[in-house]
Amino acid sequence: MALWGRRMHAAARHSVRSLVTLSRKELRRQEHLKHVSGKTASSAEGDGLGLTLRGRSGTAWEVKVGIEMHVQVNTASKLFSAASTDSLAPANSKVSFFDAALPGTLPMLNGEAVRQAIRAGMAINGSISLNSSFDRKHYFYQDLPLGFQITQLHEPIVRGGSVSFISPHDNSPRVARISRIQIEQDSGRSVYDCPGPHVLVDLNRAGVCLLEIVSEPDLRSADETACFLKQLSSILRHIGVVDVASLSAMRCDVNVSVHRQIFKSPKENETGPTDNRDDSTSKFNDSERVEIKNLQSMKSILRAIEVEAYRQIDLLESGLRVERATRRFLPATQTTELLRSKESLLDYRFIPEPDLPSVVLTQEYVDAIRSSLPELPNEKQERFCSQYGLSRQLSSVLVNSGGGDFFEKVAVGRDVFVVANWMTTMLLGHTKHVTALLQRPEELSSSTPSSSDNNNITSARHSGDDSNNNNNNNNNNNNNKNNKDDEGLLLHDGGESAEKTQDFFWGVPLQLRGGGQSVWSHSGVATVSPAQLSFESSCTVTHKQFGDLVDLVSSNELSGLRAKELLALLFEELDPSRDVRSLARELNFLQTPVDDRVLKDICADVIAAHPVEVNRVKEGKGHKVFGHLVAQVMKRGDGQLDPRQVAAQLKALLNCN
Repeated sequence: MALWGRRMHAAARHSVRSLVTLSRKELRRQEHLKHVSGKTASSAEGDGLGLTLRGRSGTAWEVKVGIEMHVQVNTASKLFSAASTDSLAPANSKVSFFDAALPGTLPMLNGEAVRQAIRAGMAINGSISLNSSFDRKHYFYQDLPLGFQITQLHEPIVRGGSVSFISPHDNSPRVARISRIQIEQDSGRSVYDCPGPHVLVDLNRAGVCLLEIVSEPDLRSADETACFLKQLSSILRHIGVVDVASLSAMRCDVNVSVHRQIFKSPKENETGPTDNRDDSTSKFNDSERVEIKNLQSMKSILRAIEVEAYRQIDLLESGLRVERATRRFLPATQTTELLRSKESLLDYRFIPEPDLPSVVLTQEYVDAIRSSLPELPNEKQERFCSQYGLSRQLSSVLVNSGGGDFFEKVAVGRDVFVVANWMTTMLLGHTKHVTALLQRPEELSSSTPSSSDNNNITSARHSGDDSNNNNNNNNNNNNNKNNKDDEGLLLHDGGESAEKTQDFFWGVPLQLRGGGQSVWSHSGVATVSPAQLSFESSCTVTHKQFGDLVDLVSSNELSGLRAKELLALLFEELDPSRDVRSLARELNFLQTPVDDRVLKDICADVIAAHPVEVNRVKEGKGHKVFGHLVAQVMKRGDGQLDPRQVAAQLKALLNCN
């Protein structure tokens, strides 16, 4: 626990730069984008809507980006079975008969998955379909036992909607339209790092519920795409649709195309969009849409869009065409690689799902879900700005971190700016580090995961093109417990009441368990489900304790340095009933009033012992040096002096402001 505390303390010291300011790394990335011309196109410049790219010919090009986001829904059981969605379970230990595609098994729809899809649609102002249905999407891959994915092609549960965000180019409000949200099942997981010509298959993920969120091509740069995705993921996490700290809760496919920039006169802008361009005599053609599959990090999404846009510009300015295709991004070479051309696009042979009836909802059911939605992030940020006077940036940090409710509890009767400052500079750094440690329990114990875990992974002969794996955004499940809900849908209950049953899959015992509680990993180390790693659960300090800590600092009874140490100890002790003042008194952290004459003598001794530093301060060249002198005085007072009183006394003795 001492190691844990030191790590949290170290993480908290640097949290200001990571939470509030734009990192130097991001500034360097943006600067690199402007000079990527040495490899491809010539320059990039901002405009009112997004980013204008200029090729070697000087032609201005506009990027259009559409997103297909696959979101793993926060349910305790799978989409069509009662098998647990526990991501920490040993391989192939959460697989039902339906997940394994055994003959005679039938799907049973998860009612909680439907409810979460409706909530997601409402959060983006989408239109909820009272009648929706499922379809089969046929393709083959080793980790898709059914040979098809159950999805919603023709009648999705949500149509339309939009996401508002702030453009990174001019800080203006932007809106990206959402085309649809559909429910579908995930595939299993293929493991390629094994000896020989074999692939290991883990079916724990097979059948987990996904939401596929498809946007219109309204995004105009990689940076706009990043802002859009961050806002959308914040909304989904805020309403509980996505596991707060799931390692693979979201995966994206991006569609990229480039088009010649059309510059309109002010008169054209007033009368509406016009395009007098004659394509028959134009020097360059526009590109077809190119899809880049399976991007799982924000960094890879940004780079893939930039690289693909410049690749298309180079082709078009060389007199070639950009054909519709599917590609993948290679981080090692910073290029995109062809997977399938237009001629070889897969025929998925969609048919209506014969084993599932249509999903019929009543308006009363939809209205009841709407009334249960919490305050959305955008709404809460605006309220924080108007009600508390916080800046938009500070409000965004508090809300998007999940600490908005905690902040409001602590801020009652206190200076909101002091509370917000302490939360962003100290508390959020601790909670982020606790979450990271809980996701990597091996750092809390010398125990290592058992290598026997691979014994539970099904071996499959590697066959077919790796490109087929880009379709692995699917779901399969089993039903061991069924019931009919109030709306007439044949559903299972989302897993909370799923009974502990014992099935056997290829000789491996399967434990079907209702999720939501702490579990023990196969290595014997106590772990926590990612669904539980919200701000409230990772912040082991209560709002009362944090408020008492802020009060001690505000009343000058506790120095900022001692307060940081005390906060780390509170996280380490994990005792919500611990009184902060009593703990500070036990540790001799509380500042004691010092007679002015005694303080003056201590300061005089420090000044006499540091003549070089004193001269630099008097010459006005050493702000950091003055802080060093304050630290030396504090050290002589065993850390119990008021640093502001010390600074005032030093300035008086040095005759400096």
